[in-house]
Amino acid sequence: MTSDADREIDALRRLLREHGLIEEHEPATADVRPADSIRLARRVQAEPAIGQRRWGTLVALTAAAACLVFIAAVVVTWARPEPAQAAATPRMLTYTLANPAAGLESASPAGRALTTAAQRAASQPDAAADGDVQYTASYGWSLSITHDKSATTSRLYPTFTRFWLAPDGSATRTQSRGAELDIEGREVAGGPMGVGGTDTLPVGSLDAGLVTALAERDSLQAVEDGLLALSPTLACDQDPRWHAQCLVEAIQQVYGLYVVPADLAGSFWQVLASEVAVKDLGVTTDRLGRPAWAVALPSDPDDPVRSTNTVLLISQATGQLSGVEVITRSDTVSSVSEPTVTTFTAWTVQARVQRVGAEP
Repeated sequence: MTSDADREIDALRRLLREHGLIEEHEPATADVRPADSIRLARRVQAEPAIGQRRWGTLVALTAAAACLVFIAAVVVTWARPEPAQAAATPRMLTYTLANPAAGLESASPAGRALTTAAQRAASQPDAAADGDVQYTASYGWSLSITHDKSATTSRLYPTFTRFWLAPDGSATRTQSRGAELDIEGREVAGGPMGVGGTDTLPVGSLDAGLVTALAERDSLQAVEDGLLALSPTLACDQDPRWHAQCLVEAIQQVYGLYVVPADLAGSFWQVLASEVAVKDLGVTTDRLGRPAWAVALPSDPDDPVRSTNTVLLISQATGQLSGVEVITRSDTVSSVSEPTVTTFTAWTVQARVQRVGAEP
């Protein structure tokens, strides 16, 4: 019988293969013993890149819960015949109006595109709810930067993520990871080809009613205030770009953990439409072949460490956020020396289900 983990790995490998991110090869046979699985169990170490979601900023996360990120069980592992297969970093998407890899100084504000996206979202009916557990699934690559006394190491992880948020505020996240890659997109010699695991947060860790509360706010200003409250550690009032960054990060956080109602998605884009720092890239086709409006936020121009552009992809069919791309133009911490897609997320499912572990 094919397990959920096997199906996830097969789907992830198909996605990466279609985008030229892994090489074709015949899998080597391997006798994986229980002891091997236990040995491969390890703590998830991926750090969110600039503009990525963070667990700790959402409502009611205690210090203990924020630190509770452990692998409960290894889901799957597979072998490869040779290390260091070439894989190339994720290809840059093509945009019709502006190129985030080249800079956004001359790009126009995205107000008109975001207004159109808001209208599309608001016109959509909410999907029928099969239960009260919120479930999201996504594919992506994430960048992890680790430091020790002698070196800084950058790794990319092709990842399939499933996330369940229960009404009591507990949460479960399962991840299936492909081989770790260096910043050039090549497999790391000796690295495991596929390690998966489960993270859990206890009852009361997250505010399961957050999106309902945001949707019930009586004005766009109230929605904006609710989003800004999710980024309490950022300098949101420093300047217009920082204000926009707080909103962009908060929207990503919400989509990473919640099923967003259609009318609330419309409100998000209306709020963001007034931010002149958010630029219009035109339209594109996302990594799953879906047409999308693309808007982008440049990183802080005074940041001496790295320069990144965060791209939000909004489905032309539903008006919902369908993906996020982080283009790193330069980085003194990692070895990025030219514009590179260092992180992307493509959401595949957002639905309410009957129980944790269930899928639509």
